Amino acid sequence: MLEANNDQPWAAALVHAPIRFENDAKLFALGISTLFPQERFISLTLGTGLGSAFIDQGKIRIEGEGVPRNGELYDKPYRHTMIDEVFSRPGILHAAQERGFWIEGMDVKELADLARQGNLAYQQVFEEFGSCLAEMLDPYIVGFGAQRLVLGGQITKSFDVFGPALEQGLLPHHLSIYTSEHVIENTFKGIDQLFS
Repeated sequence: MLEANNDQPWAAALVHAPIRFENDAKLFALGISTLFPQERFISLTLGTGLGSAFIDQGKIRIEGEGVPRNGELYDKPYRHTMIDEVFSRPGILHAAQERGFWIEGMDVKELADLARQGNLAYQQVFEEFGSCLAEMLDPYIVGFGAQRLVLGGQITKSFDVFGPALEQGLLPHHLSIYTSEHVIENTFKGIDQLFS
């Protein structure tokens, strides 16, 4: 049992504080659900890896129709590898390297900046990323009946260069795409939702 130091009032409160653990991608999605409380959506955090959550009317779904086990996509197969290996920082850098476009020290931001400047080679890297992301999501959107796709994480800052291809690939689903650069803020909103 945790013992509180009598000289520290804040520590005394911790003795009886509830402690819960939850995946940060799910908390982010739960925070976003305050904006869309009646919707069913898939949320992805794109960064060093791919985090995911399936939300139905403000509740995290970890099983059911169209929901992979625990709502996690990262370890599911995609083409000849796993989803996490393609739709992440290492995935984008690997795609650029495979095409001979990557220079030591470059990160996703530098690649995106070159694409924005009109460099066709780098534009193609991001267009393929967006098209493949739509392809990968297709069965989950259909199976879950998602009305919206939510994107957060560092790679989302490059939405302007991969988003058009993603939107094109998702056109048949008629779903909205919402992007957020406020991952930490929404994660804390999600923590609040978890305890309310």
